[in-house]
Amino acid sequence: LTALDFYQKSLKIRLALNEKSGIAVSYNNIGLIFSNQKEHDKALDYYKKAEKILEELNDKNMLISTYGNIGISLMKLKRNEEAMIYFQKSLKEAEEKKNKPGIASAYNSIGTILTDKKEYEKAEEYFKKAIEVNTFLGNFKSLASSYYNFGNLEINRGNYLKAKEYCTTGLEHAKKAKVLAEKMNNCECLYLAEKKAGNFNEALDYYELFSSYRDSIASEDRRKEITRKEVRFEYEKKRTSDSI
Repeated sequence: LTALDFYQKSLKIRLALNEKSGIAVSYNNIGLIFSNQKEHDKALDYYKKAEKILEELNDKNMLISTYGNIGISLMKLKRNEEAMIYFQKSLKEAEEKKNKPGIASAYNSIGTILTDKKEYEKAEEYFKKAIEVNTFLGNFKSLASSYYNFGNLEINRGNYLKAKEYCTTGLEHAKKAKVLAEKMNNCECLYLAEKKAGNFNEALDYYELFSSYRDSIASEDRRKEITRKEVRFEYEKKRTSDSI
């Protein structure tokens, strides 16, 4: 069975048992599957179902991540004003529970929205806060993301030297975390910074690295899609055989 099949079967069992906390977990898990498949409308539907249950249960710990998930889906759908509301809700709950990973994640997300709104000074404050918390946690993946976002902010400001500094640091953290997506993002940042600064040879080097990471991610996505199709084929074949 695929992960989605598994989570849907799990959801069915939990609904039958009326296990509300478990139902919310299943809704979140299914939402994450759709998020990874870039089906953000579907993901949002499931996150919202989880939100309703968790607010009834007053489960603040799970609401931190659920609000964040809703915010990310809304941001992907270009609904930034709504996304900001959810990131602020996530931050409020995380601060109350002293949940440092949740706080850092909210800082990063709020900074990204503010960058899109060209409120660069405010965005800088949030990215600095995110970096401070993630440094304390030793979270290399989140540090790679925070430095990438900071670098992207400086590109928008026209500060290409600073952008290179931040995204070089981001790439170092991405390598420590061994996360292809963060390596790709930081190389793209470095390519843009070098290109805009007129350093075309260096820009080409980073573009080749960016393309390499992007192709590796695409290959992995294709491999997963083939595996999903093979598993589904075997499942359907077995179901047909059992029904004969």
